[in-house]
Amino acid sequence: MEIHHWWIEDFITEIGHCCSKIEVEREFPFDVIGFNDKLFINFVSLNEQITAAQLIELQDKYHKQQKTLIHLWEDVWSNKPAQVLSRVYSFLNLNKIIYARSVQIKEIKEIGLIKKFLDENHLQGYIKTEHNYGLYYQDRLISVACFGAIRLMKNRGENYYSSELVRFATQAGHTITGGLSKLIKYFLEETKVNDIMTYADRDWSVGNGYEKLGFNKVLYTLPLYMLVDLNTGKRYLEDKLPKSITSKFLSINKEELKAQLLQSGFIRVFNTGNIKYLLYNG
Repeated sequence: MEIHHWWIEDFITEIGHCCSKIEVEREFPFDVIGFNDKLFINFVSLNEQITAAQLIELQDKYHKQQKTLIHLWEDVWSNKPAQVLSRVYSFLNLNKIIYARSVQIKEIKEIGLIKKFLDENHLQGYIKTEHNYGLYYQDRLISVACFGAIRLMKNRGENYYSSELVRFATQAGHTITGGLSKLIKYFLEETKVNDIMTYADRDWSVGNGYEKLGFNKVLYTLPLYMLVDLNTGKRYLEDKLPKSITSKFLSINKEELKAQLLQSGFIRVFNTGNIKYLLYNG
């Protein structure tokens, strides 16, 4: 196996002990490696000269062959290795299985508990949400689902309400069979919203799990472009840079700001967009 990037070797070292078959796929200019013939990972280094369109084309090719392909960026692996491995183990069916009938649901009011759990177990970490629920197994928090505020959608009817499933995460090393379904059902019973919206990150998913839960595919969003701070590894949406960064460049416009940042320890990355889903209540 010929690998040219240290971080890919690092990943293979971490996961190699549980994979009986690791094989390089020839997909120039990509570094695609198959694991146990179940999961194919396209390793995207930060210095790659590629486009989102190329990554989407590669996704479509594997999807047509009924193969699971994910895009793993170098900075994501470097900054969230435990969370990456958790997702990969799930794809490879290597997690401990717990059935939903064995867990209990509780609403979580403690923001600190939600933040800690998401930062440890979700690739995108914590984000503030209105309604948070946890699954507890033997009195231990094992999974969370976080929903946004309930909103009146006047364009859909006088009394039509909607919410968004913003985060779902399970403790590393575990899969809760039926867990998300149980959490969604509970939320619908508690709030009586007319629908739930959610998004699947195309870098990591083709959305099959949501469709099995009854969600309807609505649309594909455009790729999102971000800037990575090479000093901290943190990603920022290009159009939502924090003031702590932009305040240093107040005298220039957005395009000049991006150019300055790219010369000051930042690098541009992107994802392949999201899949938007809706689940109708009743």
